[in-house]
Amino acid sequence: MFSKLIRLGRDAELQTTPSGKQVCKIVGAYDVGWGDNKKTVWVEGSLWGDRSQKLAQHLTKGSQLVIHGDDVEPNAYQKKDGSGIATSLRMTVISVELVARAQQDQQSQSQGYQQPAQYQAPASPYQQVPNGNQYQPGGFDEDPDIPF
Repeated sequence: MFSKLIRLGRDAELQTTPSGKQVCKIVGAYDVGWGDNKKTVWVEGSLWGDRSQKLAQHLTKGSQLVIHGDDVEPNAYQKKDGSGIATSLRMTVISVELVARAQQDQQSQSQGYQQPAQYQAPASPYQQVPNGNQYQPGGFDEDPDIPF
């Protein structure tokens, strides 16, 4: 089983097999490592059935999504610049979770959609003590009579 947050490298392609089944082809990438050791891993996935037709229009270049796949296998291909062979992962996509993008959020707000209010923490559960000090969990009393 493979689960990963990816960003799509191109729009999804909806195809129909000769037997009439719908399949949505997606190509995305995720990064591994950081700094000079950062590498991009490309993933090719096939999403089958009615879900593929319904999701295809939402799977556009730059979108982020979490994919869950099975039957993962390496796929060797020639690099575009001709500098050698590279490897991607090929799989059957079992499920897809769309991740909202900031740009989409801004567009939806400009079209009248209001996001839910931000979470606000409840008032402090600690009560004021008579001398005006507030109890601080994990803190120490500043009583000079304590011998340690």
